[in-house]
Amino acid sequence: MDPTTCFNEMMDAYSLGMYDEASEHATELAEWLDKDGFPPVLHVSTDGMKVFVVSDQLAREISRAACRLVLDQHEAECEPRI
Repeated sequence: MDPTTCFNEMMDAYSLGMYDEASEHATELAEWLDKDGFPPVLHVSTDGMKVFVVSDQLAREISRAACRLVLDQHEAECEPRI
């Protein structure tokens, strides 16, 4: 399991509105993190001027939050419309 690839694929699918695919990656990444797998390598830039490598602890929390967001969106898309 490559958590960085999984995170990137999750976010790509999410940004394209492919919520089924995004949720599969979110589930896989969340399970990986829950089993104490290492987090994805994340970088943050400020206005494209400076890039920071995010610490493992922060990357783990960002990843968990992103997984929750993706799974919540998928659930909302799957709810029957009345």
